[in-house]
Amino acid sequence: SAIGKMIIRKCRKLDIATICIVRKSQQRETLERMGAEHVLLQDSKTFKEDLGQLAGDLGATILFDPVGGDLTTQVMSVMPPKSTISFMDNMSRKKITIDPLEIIFGQREIKAVNLSEWMKTQSEERIGQVIGEIAGDLAQGGEIYGTEIYTSYSLDDYKLAFEQSSKTASRGKTLSLIHI
Repeated sequence: SAIGKMIIRKCRKLDIATICIVRKSQQRETLERMGAEHVLLQDSKTFKEDLGQLAGDLGATILFDPVGGDLTTQVMSVMPPKSTISFMDNMSRKKITIDPLEIIFGQREIKAVNLSEWMKTQSEERIGQVIGEIAGDLAQGGEIYGTEIYTSYSLDDYKLAFEQSSKTASRGKTLSLIHI
C-alpha cells in the first residue's frame, strides 16, 4: 500500500529495519527495488519460520497491520515478547481471532492507529512540525511521502475508475479528474 511504502521509506531514512509481508511476487519485486531489505511472501511454505527468525534476529516488536484477518494471528504468534500490534485498517474485512494467552504470556499489546485521534492529543506546534515535514518532502519530489499515480479517469468515468482501482491498487493510485 502507499502508506506501507511511506513507512518503509521513513524507516530507511531513520535506519530502522523493517520486515515487509506481501501477497504477490510483483509486490515483493517493487519493494525490493525500493530498497526494502526483508520482504516475505505470506504464502511461502516457510513463511512463519522465516518471519519468526527475522523478527527475533532484528528485535522486531511492532506490527503495523492494515490487513487484519488470519495473517495477524500468524504474525503475532512469532513476534517476540513485549511486542505491539498497531491496527491501521481491516482491508481483509475478516475478524481476527487472538488467543488471550498470546497477549498475556507474550506480554503483547494491541493498539489502534487513528490519525484524527492522534491529532486531538498533539499541540498545534507538533501538528505544524509534522505537516511541515510532509509538505517539505512533497515539495522536494516526495522521496518519503510521495505516491505513484498509476492511471486517471475523467469524473464521468468514476464507476470504471472505482472498478479498476481495486484491481490495480498495488501499482499506484487511480484518480478521477475534473477538467476545467
